[in-house]
Amino acid sequence: MATLNISVPASVETWINEQVRSGHYPSASDYLRNLVQTDQQSRQRLDKLLLEGLNSGAAFTPDNGYWAAKKRKLAAEPN
Repeated sequence: MATLNISVPASVETWINEQVRSGHYPSASDYLRNLVQTDQQSRQRLDKLLLEGLNSGAAFTPDNGYWAAKKRKLAAEPN
């Protein structure tokens, strides 16, 4: 495993140390690794959603009638 040295403000160091002390993570490295993995997963999910949107069909600009129909449909749905 590679080693990476980073500089962070004191407030960030305090936050990281609090996460470790609280028992959420066994070490600062584990906490930062989790942050990076979560960011990677979020970006991959966003990329997937953006591609789905681009491939979902022709674009259109919704007008007031479109939004009124949406509101009517939502109001008619059972909760």
